[in-house]
Amino acid sequence: MWYMSNAGNPGTQLAQQEIKVGGSKAVVTLSTGERVSLFGDTTLCVNDGLATLVIVIADNSFNVIQIPRGGEYIVRLEDGTTVYLNSESELRVPVHFGKGERVVWFTGEAYFSVKHEKNRKFIVRTDKADIAVLGTEFGVRAYTEEKELLTTLVKGAVEVKSDNDVHRIVPGEQAKVDHEGKIVVQEVNVEEF
Repeated sequence: MWYMSNAGNPGTQLAQQEIKVGGSKAVVTLSTGERVSLFGDTTLCVNDGLATLVIVIADNSFNVIQIPRGGEYIVRLEDGTTVYLNSESELRVPVHFGKGERVVWFTGEAYFSVKHEKNRKFIVRTDKADIAVLGTEFGVRAYTEEKELLTTLVKGAVEVKSDNDVHRIVPGEQAKVDHEGKIVVQEVNVEEF
């Protein structure tokens, strides 16, 4: 059983709460298969002893964070990266990033604020392309049912790589990846995305 502590109600059981329509909510599927519902101001910092919710499992495991329709959630990863997840999104995160690349798997829509690390790239894998960064802020729209993936860069530098193409984009640009892996880069107003 997983517990959440907060000033108003210490020791609240998370696993027995229900998801309600609208608002800040997420479901985390742990590497053990256990599902944990998160609500409101719950903090999820995997493997961080100072976090409100602490989840410690084997090194080769993944946690899956699913955002239901009408929900949204902010997740802070163990490396300090913050991911703002939108409705109907899913983020699969290793329990430990390890010493190599920091790789996550994603579908849906999110804004990533990646913590810069000189020696470890941060890679977002989608079904259409990989997005590799060293430290930056960017938006990703990669819903499975949509024909193209959109990566919009706010600051830093991003490399978008499909099976057939690769492009590096700069702030103010957006890379569109179609179902064949073709990448088109254009300037956009990042506030719209």
